[in-house]
Amino acid sequence: MEISRLQVYKNKRKKKLILFSKIVIVFYLIILSFSYLTNGTVAYFNTNGNLGITFEAGSWFDGSELIFTGKGNQHIKSCTDVEITVKIKNQGFNMTGPTKYEIYYVENGEPRINGTSVYSEGVIGPLGAGEETSLSYIATNSGFYEFKAFQRKGYEGENDIIWSEKIIVSCNEKQTTNDMEGELNSTDIEKDVNESPTEQSKTNEVIEDSVVVEEETSDGLIEDSQVQDSSSTDTNKEYHTNSPENNDKTDEGEVMNEETD
Repeated sequence: MEISRLQVYKNKRKKKLILFSKIVIVFYLIILSFSYLTNGTVAYFNTNGNLGITFEAGSWFDGSELIFTGKGNQHIKSCTDVEITVKIKNQGFNMTGPTKYEIYYVENGEPRINGTSVYSEGVIGPLGAGEETSLSYIATNSGFYEFKAFQRKGYEGENDIIWSEKIIVSCNEKQTTNDMEGELNSTDIEKDVNESPTEQSKTNEVIEDSVVVEEETSDGLIEDSQVQDSSSTDTNKEYHTNSPENNDKTDEGEVMNEETD
């Protein structure tokens, strides 16, 4: 009987403790709720900024860098269409795609300043690191030309547009005149070679006739000179015969003959 009374007492004590703890918990919850309801609204300001960086797939810079390797202006003398060429090199990393180039022309002046674009569809294929290639164009007019190339999209350097050296195309009129004369001379030679045998024989006959005429003329001149020499000899003889000195000598001879007789 005593044991059962002790158990009953313990059970009652536990129930009182549980009830008391519940009351305490409820009390604290009421106090917390009351404090939230009675306190004012508090605002907080943060001075830290957020930096957002976005990347788009396929749009980042590949690290390439194009340069024209030509040093000094080019001088080309031609009066006909001529091919002009410049060299461009990638001194950066491998290109992941192509880029474009254009060609500017002006008759007199600076193509990059007051020139006009004569070709705008040039494409430079992807170049490896240190790789070099040539860009060409057929120039149809005398004047000044320059190549304009674009760096790859997203280029991080200073000059995203680069210009080549100046190419000066001029026509040498003297050289053209000499060439024309040479062509005419070669045409005349070809005509002479292509003459028919009949025309050549006629030409030979004309040459032979002229030779005969020259021989006859020379023979006539020789005969005339001989006649003139003979006539001059006869004249000299007559002169010596009819001269006064000869007459005097003849008279003296006759007188001497008469005295002898």
